[in-house]
Amino acid sequence: MPGVSLRALGNRGQRGEQHENDTNQWTSSSADSHQDTQQSSYFQKLAASDGTSPDWFGHSIARSGNTAIIGAQRNNDNGAAYVFQFDGSQWTEKQKLTANDGTAYDSFGASVAVSDDVALIGAPNDDDNGSHSGAAYVFRFDGCEWTQEQKLTPCEGASYVWFSTSMGVSDGVALIGAPGDDDNGNHSGAAYVFQFDGSQWTQEQKLTASDGTEDDNFGRSIAKSSEMAIIGAPGNHSGAAYVFQFDGSQWTEKQKLTANDGTADDGFGFSVAVSDDVAFISAFGDDDNGTNSGSAYVFRFDGSQWTEKQKLTANDGTADDRFGASVAVSDDVALIGAYYGNHSGDGSGAVYVFRFDGSQWSEMNKLVSNDSTARDLFGASVAVSDDVALIGAPYDDENGISSGAAYVFHL
Repeated sequence: MPGVSLRALGNRGQRGEQHENDTNQWTSSSADSHQDTQQSSYFQKLAASDGTSPDWFGHSIARSGNTAIIGAQRNNDNGAAYVFQFDGSQWTEKQKLTANDGTAYDSFGASVAVSDDVALIGAPNDDDNGSHSGAAYVFRFDGCEWTQEQKLTPCEGASYVWFSTSMGVSDGVALIGAPGDDDNGNHSGAAYVFQFDGSQWTQEQKLTASDGTEDDNFGRSIAKSSEMAIIGAPGNHSGAAYVFQFDGSQWTEKQKLTANDGTADDGFGFSVAVSDDVAFISAFGDDDNGTNSGSAYVFRFDGSQWTEKQKLTANDGTADDRFGASVAVSDDVALIGAYYGNHSGDGSGAVYVFRFDGSQWSEMNKLVSNDSTARDLFGASVAVSDDVALIGAPYDDENGISSGAAYVFHL
């Protein structure tokens, strides 16, 4: 299909079939970083206790408080997600989550989201409503363990919509992306709103872009913060992201965000993140530092509208880095993944740390793993909170080729 591939990450190298590289623990400090950027040492390397080849552990990561959910979409073919808990000194695996009706190649764990005691695990290749129609599973923590509560599918599900490619959840409301939906043309995309009423989750609304067209891939990425959401549509032309607001009765499109300097195939909206009045929107196909070097844009809400404030690129960016493949922001710190960076060979990957000083965002650190090798895809997923970063490297070889790993950094 034209535009940004819905399987952009999984198609880069197919390390499950070839030799992949493993990214061990945090990287040691290095003096060879570009300009003033420094590299930091990782605190802990995480891997699944039962990890095997090719699980792709670390393909997705979400964190809420002291709980992290890490997806491994190819574990035992069906997929899995792992719950890790921070006990004050280290992160420990507590539980493995699987779908009670999982089948081969559902890609359970391809996307994850968590808020307090509720977790969503995406299975975008589930076939309940047709081939690759997709599903999302709700798990709830009862104080002792996580239990599957419900399986979500859209009321009008169809083949090849990849429902649950992206997800966001908070305050009893879940937004779930289906970038292959066809309401506004083939693969124009959609997002669904589900509400928890105290006993079950119910579909409340279907969201599409007011100007949606074929191959927009609206719903490829979602970031939710309270009663506001940003939904990426990177697929067609230069890309866009849409701001939706809940007005007390429904979600309404409020603004369309685009890059001031956007060009064709930038993939603006491939990854999105939001924290209060700041949003990060990636354009991992941007060419400022070479073809597909990538960039990310900072938008700020002034009380009435969102305005582009800054464009970020890596100080040492080069062609095909895909800077912006993943983004995360929390307060005054942001992470931007460049999963195809070549620090230790093509596709070894890197993550850049940016901080806000009150007037602008500046690159502070470049994070890499000291055991990385080509095609680890370190930075394919990122999460940050309380100055702690979790970074996925789904093609790391810790437990076999492309078994995957995740790294914890203290920033």
